[in-house]
Amino acid sequence: MLHILLSGQGVPALVTGFVSIGVALLLVLTRGLHGRFSMDSASGIQKVHTDPTPRIGGVAIMLGVIAGYFFATDGQKRLLGPLILAGALAFAFGLLEDLTKKVGVATPPIRG
Repeated sequence: MLHILLSGQGVPALVTGFVSIGVALLLVLTRGLHGRFSMDSASGIQKVHTDPTPRIGGVAIMLGVIAGYFFATDGQKRLLGPLILAGALAFAFGLLEDLTKKVGVATPPIRG
């Protein structure tokens, strides 16, 4: 494991981790600024938190992965690029769901 870090191949993973943690901490510390858009209530059958909780943690993960991409080797970028693009769609819909708080599964009507 140490040889991976010393060779530079582990740098993107470290950058991803540190940026993700940093952004997550910033989101928690600044929840007063974005809370009315991004906080989830503590009430409901599937709720496990006792206090309102920020729902936008995906922002921290996505920014961390994108930051790590810029430190990746060419081979790593060939793998990460398509994964980031594919994940961007899931991220966009997840963020939209987090901000609108509209969660549900759209099902077609049953015809009989």
